[in-house]
Amino acid sequence: MEPVRIIIVDDDLDVSGFMQKKLLREAPHFSITTIDSAEACLEYIAGNEVDCILSDYQMGGMSGMDLLVELRARGLDIPFIFVTGQGNEEVAREAFKNGAFDYFTKDIGFAHYTRIINSVEQAVSRRSVEKARAMAEDASRESESKYRMLFESNPLPMWVYDMETLRFLAVNDAAAGHYGYSREEFLGMTIKDIRPPGDVPALLEVVSNAPTGINKSGLWRHRIKGGTLIDVEITSHFVVFDGRRAKLVLANDVTERRRAEEELKKFKSIVDGAGEEVYMLDASGKVVYENEAAARSLGYTKEEMTGLNLSDFDAEHGNKFDEVAARLRVQDVPPYERVQITKDGRAVSREVKASYLNIGGKEYFIGFGRDITDRKNLERQRADFYAMVTHDLKAPLVSIMGYAELLLQDKKDEVDKETIEVAGSIRRSGRKLYRMVDDFLTLSRLEVGQAEIGGTRVDIARLARAVADEFAAMSEYKGTKLDMEIAKGLPVVIADRTLMQRAVSNMLHNAVNYTPAGGRIKIKAEAGKDGGVDSVIISVEDTGVGIPAGEREKVFEKYYRSAKTSGINGTGLGLSIVKAVAEAHGGRVELESEPGRGSTFRMVLPVKPAA
Repeated sequence: MEPVRIIIVDDDLDVSGFMQKKLLREAPHFSITTIDSAEACLEYIAGNEVDCILSDYQMGGMSGMDLLVELRARGLDIPFIFVTGQGNEEVAREAFKNGAFDYFTKDIGFAHYTRIINSVEQAVSRRSVEKARAMAEDASRESESKYRMLFESNPLPMWVYDMETLRFLAVNDAAAGHYGYSREEFLGMTIKDIRPPGDVPALLEVVSNAPTGINKSGLWRHRIKGGTLIDVEITSHFVVFDGRRAKLVLANDVTERRRAEEELKKFKSIVDGAGEEVYMLDASGKVVYENEAAARSLGYTKEEMTGLNLSDFDAEHGNKFDEVAARLRVQDVPPYERVQITKDGRAVSREVKASYLNIGGKEYFIGFGRDITDRKNLERQRADFYAMVTHDLKAPLVSIMGYAELLLQDKKDEVDKETIEVAGSIRRSGRKLYRMVDDFLTLSRLEVGQAEIGGTRVDIARLARAVADEFAAMSEYKGTKLDMEIAKGLPVVIADRTLMQRAVSNMLHNAVNYTPAGGRIKIKAEAGKDGGVDSVIISVEDTGVGIPAGEREKVFEKYYRSAKTSGINGTGLGLSIVKAVAEAHGGRVELESEPGRGSTFRMVLPVKPAA
């Protein structure tokens, strides 16, 4: 294989050196020269053959764009590809307008350099095809010696065959190499021998009716040595060769391109009838395909939406297309929410999952959309409701409990015994209602992912002791014994301290509530493994009433209260909060219980490294 002569133009030699190593690793047939300025590039080209230029955009002196413009002004058609870190959509448009073949942002991923290599090879191949076609057009005016010179140097397969016998009269090295035959073997065959038998009648008809001049006879199947079939585009020209009526043929193998087209066709057929919104963007962010659902969701017809730029209906995301595209080339991007604009100017909320697709060396970006306008409206209504509950319920409750506290502490010597008893009932009822409202708000926010999960270093041993101290008086008042078993050297957990304290408090409050006088309660904290992951396990054991097997899953449901415990106070939300807090921190809850012998609730939390 002939080396592909490339120059990398970049004023940062470390960058160009790195690119050179990456490219040569994947494409050892490349011959690469690094140059540190546009001016030096022009000087180098004046005395050297170059197949392709990879250039930075921003450089000292002449920019990469200035270099491209100067080359085209001098009539040089060397393929020019930008590989730059300062890229944006406007620069990309200007680059293609001035004759650039392709445009890449700088990246370090192996897949990224594979795409650059594909682009270089396509550019060089296209240039060769154009030169070959120019050769075919000039062939009728040039001498046979000129034919032979251009014929032999062409990188695409070429041959000459006798129009009467169909025998090969000449083949170039590219044809011999691509089809797997030696020149001698080629010259002993006819053009029928490189076709599958079923295609020969059509071939003979084309040959007999072929007009003079340049003739593009379309797509053919050829058979290389060994029997493999390839798809080939044929361009031919009538010539006189050694006194014989002959055809000069240029064969361009498009097997990979055809395969890519078939893959694209299959993709379109799959998503055409899909109810989900699907659209496809090219590397510049332009819509090249969309299904009916995607067009309809934005108020367009399919014909109207094709050709739009992403920025036409998603201005914020469209302006960041290069940034998102660069991420998609190397990693998956989680679904994200966007506000898109319909044809008639309405703003609609969308959840979008984007992915990267490379078909035949061409880059595409697929967007899968889902209308979440109703969900967003519901979330706003929920937020308004939370604000109302917080302001219109919690605030008055604080006042009620405060005034009750005032009577019980500061005014107890000024009022009668009955008033004190009433104030005590008001305070207890207020606290119960306040806890119920607070539990409801906390659980609701956790369920919809609106609770802000703080990431602080939490000493679980200290937290467990603090919660136990908080419930010591309540346990003593009920006549139960409260023990602690806290392991030494527990690892620090990265968690939300407030939510974690709330969850442990709920576990212990549940145990004290459901354990009769004379019973025992123990809070434990220990290190362990959960599925091979370092974890901290917080458990609360009691000798209470226990939970029947049929109810053990239900106790974590909101508002669930067993008929057997109807006389015990509670909101029905405490254990739901424990489960939601554990899951919000990547953990889980466990329950072991036996009616009449007690229960053990465990919260298993992964130990996360400090940020």
